Amino acid sequence: MKKLMILMLVLALSIPATLALAETYDAPQGSVITATVSGNIATITVTGYQASGLERYYRRGIDKAAGFQIDLSKGRRFQVMKSDLYLFITPEDAAGGAPFKLVGIGVDCSNPKGCRQIVK
Repeated sequence: MKKLMILMLVLALSIPATLALAETYDAPQGSVITATVSGNIATITVTGYQASGLERYYRRGIDKAAGFQIDLSKGRRFQVMKSDLYLFITPEDAAGGAPFKLVGIGVDCSNPKGCRQIVK
């Protein structure tokens, strides 16, 4: 009975942790993600595959929408979405090791939950 209780406790604790993990996708070789800034607006352009929108990380929360513009007065960090998937990006990608190219965009890995893009 004690073993069963321990097993149930382990299962109960592991399910929320699994649900918290975001699913990712890999950008195809040769694709390009570009930020073009005009005033306080950055327009993100994705070539090489079909992105569905951006998840914007603003100072006052997260905005997930189908658009490709970022209000820089609210924040600079974002994630390129493909359906409900997040672009898989690592610190090595910032150093030029990615199969895709970032133009006018850096990589911010300050959040332990994962990296995101940042408009330079």
